Amino acid sequence: MNFKGNDISDGTLDAYTDSLAHRGPGSRGVWRNKKMALSFGHRRLAIFDLSDMGRQPMTYLDGRYTITFNGEIFNFHELKAELARMGYKFRSTCDTEVILAAYAQWGEACLYKFNGSFAFGIWDNAKKVLFLARDHFGIKPFHYVMTDDYFAFASEMKAFLQLPEFKLKFDEAIVGETIANVNGLEATQHTLLHGVMRLPGGHCMTVTPEGKSHIRQWWNTYEQMPNDMPVGEEEQVEQFRFLLRDACHLRLRSDLPIVATLSGGLDSSTVASMTASILQEEGSQGHFERAYTASFPGTNQEETQYARDVAQRYNLPLSVREIGFPHDLNSLVDKIIWYHEDIYWVLSMGPWLVYEDIVKGKGAGMVVLDGSGGDELAVGHYFMLYDEMQSAILSGKWGRVRELQQILVNMRGGSVDDIPVNPGYVMKRALLNSRFGLEVILPPLSKLTNIPPRSFLRHQPVKDKLFYQYQFNKPADYSALQHTQYIWTHFMGMPTVNRMYDRAPAANTISLRAPLLDYRLLTYSMALPDKMKVGRGYTKYIMRQAMKGLMPENVRLRTNKVGFTSPMNEWFAGPLNGWLKETIHNQDFLSSHIWNGPAVKKYVEESEGAGKWDNISKLWPIFNAFHTMRLFHQGGLKK
Repeated sequence: MNFKGNDISDGTLDAYTDSLAHRGPGSRGVWRNKKMALSFGHRRLAIFDLSDMGRQPMTYLDGRYTITFNGEIFNFHELKAELARMGYKFRSTCDTEVILAAYAQWGEACLYKFNGSFAFGIWDNAKKVLFLARDHFGIKPFHYVMTDDYFAFASEMKAFLQLPEFKLKFDEAIVGETIANVNGLEATQHTLLHGVMRLPGGHCMTVTPEGKSHIRQWWNTYEQMPNDMPVGEEEQVEQFRFLLRDACHLRLRSDLPIVATLSGGLDSSTVASMTASILQEEGSQGHFERAYTASFPGTNQEETQYARDVAQRYNLPLSVREIGFPHDLNSLVDKIIWYHEDIYWVLSMGPWLVYEDIVKGKGAGMVVLDGSGGDELAVGHYFMLYDEMQSAILSGKWGRVRELQQILVNMRGGSVDDIPVNPGYVMKRALLNSRFGLEVILPPLSKLTNIPPRSFLRHQPVKDKLFYQYQFNKPADYSALQHTQYIWTHFMGMPTVNRMYDRAPAANTISLRAPLLDYRLLTYSMALPDKMKVGRGYTKYIMRQAMKGLMPENVRLRTNKVGFTSPMNEWFAGPLNGWLKETIHNQDFLSSHIWNGPAVKKYVEESEGAGKWDNISKLWPIFNAFHTMRLFHQGGLKK
């Protein structure tokens, strides 16, 4: 939308639209309102109604409403029936038209009706306003640029490179803060690029042709938590199982084939097992084609046997991708970094190669069920337990302390003696988690103690205001564990995971569905007593109880946590070693204004000489940042 009335050219609109062709290879469409200097471009990955009736941009009610929409509304059948009873007519069998009718009927309140993952823009030609919204937890991406002259929005930042008015510039302060805390940026309005903003999950905004905008939060998990919680453990487990089953059942709706990723961990095994059991009950196993897993032989990431056990339980074909490296390794790493367009803690090559396997020979478009979100849903990260440990110590609940110690040992190895419970530990942790500790103590401390990668930044983040502001906004009646769960669901871990598990599938023409991110499940879990999430010697206690009898016991009750990540130590010592050396010898890397390139180079060489590959792996955010900036400045991947 151009506020000066200067309409975008056909060539620019086409380039802008087609820069995201990987997200929608099936069809493309553009829509223009020249009077308003407003244009939509859309690349479609058809999932519901594969005919042209579902093409976008789509108009409704004699052209009053026009939408461009990324995502899926899983309960659109029920909403369509409700709206039809009110007199609304439909031409297609897709969810896009249902969004338009819902917005026509309920306005902004329609967002509370949707169970799905979505980001969309709707132009109301009667009110002359552009309405934009993002789903509850930010599963689908939404970026925008707003200046005095124009407003533009897109699913990925790379699209803005096609706009003549857009000047590429990285925000070096934000890049530095993201290197220091890779989990912090995604929940904020900021991005790595100067002038590019993000609409946070659970937010919506309006923009007018005069250039006026208003952003507001439409979803607040705390306000939406159920009040009528079951009292007894058996009833609490039964309700969790019911919500989990329905979340999986809704996500089986598709006009495309459905498969699943299956790491062998509890989360993906829960989704695959529940889905397979539903289809087994309904006698339609053929709708669920197969499962895919990654194998990391010879590393501590190897979980293939657990995945095989789950697949065999339901006679589900399993494809195993042994993670190796092609001859053109550099181009593959570039591709992964370019499409992720952000800074992460590891190179996410395992999932990428699995997605490549899924679509190989299948043509464009697949639906994949995934277990992401389980750690936040049911408290599964080991570091989520430390605040609970601190609270238990301060409260003198030593039985709880010993239980948490044993759970941590089961997850990470070692012995109970390795888990500190002394008052000095509690005071240190409380201090560092305070605003004073995060803003004043941690930055210089990381310099003195040589904590990478933060210690190699030329300018230490002084306040970390982007990332830690949310830590102190917890609801007053939350327990320590609820607070940790709330923070990691909304502001730290899950937003970053959502981004990772959007970009890689989208780059491979895949629509990823995560039943464990169903908002009903998350609000229910948040309201549960702490002991139902961490108790009886287990994390994710309620999930394990809900899946009793539905998955192999060795998977349901396993306590060691691996996670679907990457064995960076082994990779840097082996196939990525040449790539690593090229990076640290690159003159642009060495002369960076953000990190101390010569110091990083020296540290890498000394660590390699001592065989301390773990030290080098911690520097991945710096390497990731360098190559992200390089690829954007060169305009993308080499042809």
